[in-house]
Amino acid sequence: MPSPPPTHEPILTVSRSGKVTLPNEYALVRKGNVYITKNCRKLTQEAGQTVYTIQSATKTSIGIAVPTSIYAQVQKLNDETSADRAAAVAKKDATVKDAFEVELLRLFPKTPIANVDLIVRHTLKKRSGRVGRTTKLDLDKVVILAVRAHIRHKLTEYDALLRSGVDREQARKDVQRTIDDVAREWRGVKKVVTKPQNKVVLKAKEVAKTKPKKMIPKVITTKVEKKQVLKKTKPSTINKAKRGQGVELASRAEEAAFKLAGTMLQGPRTTSATSATQPPRRRSLRIEELQSAQASEDIWDIDDLMDLD
Repeated sequence: MPSPPPTHEPILTVSRSGKVTLPNEYALVRKGNVYITKNCRKLTQEAGQTVYTIQSATKTSIGIAVPTSIYAQVQKLNDETSADRAAAVAKKDATVKDAFEVELLRLFPKTPIANVDLIVRHTLKKRSGRVGRTTKLDLDKVVILAVRAHIRHKLTEYDALLRSGVDREQARKDVQRTIDDVAREWRGVKKVVTKPQNKVVLKAKEVAKTKPKKMIPKVITTKVEKKQVLKKTKPSTINKAKRGQGVELASRAEEAAFKLAGTMLQGPRTTSATSATQPPRRRSLRIEELQSAQASEDIWDIDDLMDLD
């Protein structure tokens, strides 16, 4: 819809036959040349004369009516300055085009050159009402919207869906994924493809996360660790044996102590070429074995058995 005329300008309406009655020595300045219309209105107001708004029978603005002398003066100025104004406009357009193209290639460096040219020319077309001509958004946002609009209309079935009767919002949803994929490719970002996993594998992973970790028994490998573990044992039964509760129990405790002294410092078992001919080493005692020994009656006295050297 055309903008309504200023309230201070009288309105003259064209009849259905296409004629309009103008005041004496007034001329009709039709819309189309911004320079002439702007300067005719300006000079007429500065001269203290009336500017008339001309509109059709359907209330559509056609132009303005100004004094004939002012109109002739502005036409002369238009002819004299047209070359300079055209050069200035071309320079400004080139600056806008260069800035737009630089920003486009910065945000979408993998865009094909042919598509870059199409996007720039289509988006920056004057009086098109497209996003490239707006001054309400930052340049980077304008570029992103322009690129996505180009992909939507040129590289998807969006227009065909609209022609087939699909709702506009639904058509946009149908092509959204394609737009995202192309835009990601033009940005130079690789698409991450994840391998689908079946329900059995996913269930096993969930169980593994919730299952408590199994405690691995610690192998005692040094004398210090041996002493620290042995100090935690209960009172020995060797003293009981010495008090007359049986020589057999004391001998069993001594045998176990010498076994402990001979195996704790051996460390983890190693495999080599000569290991096949050597007798197998005894397995190192672990904390669990000591704890199980504490629960039985065959627990020896540490003070009596520590002197093993």
